[in-house]
Amino acid sequence: MTTTILSLNTTKIPWADIIEYLQHGTKSKVLLEDGNCRYMLMSLAAESTIAEHTNPRNATLNVIEGQGVLTLEDREIV
Repeated sequence: MTTTILSLNTTKIPWADIIEYLQHGTKSKVLLEDGNCRYMLMSLAAESTIAEHTNPRNATLNVIEGQGVLTLEDREIV
């Protein structure tokens, strides 16, 4: 079982309470997970990268703060 931060009844996400600002590396937290979906919060320090990978689930990406480049099927998306 995965520990989640939010409940299904959450209507507003308290970003200031759960975002961590890292000096180095990356950190991910499961915000909410059920039998169909998993919502993750990933915090990345400046100049950090995430290794290329695949995932059996569908995914969406929402940038809350900052900027970066996502490479998807050899296409760079700023």
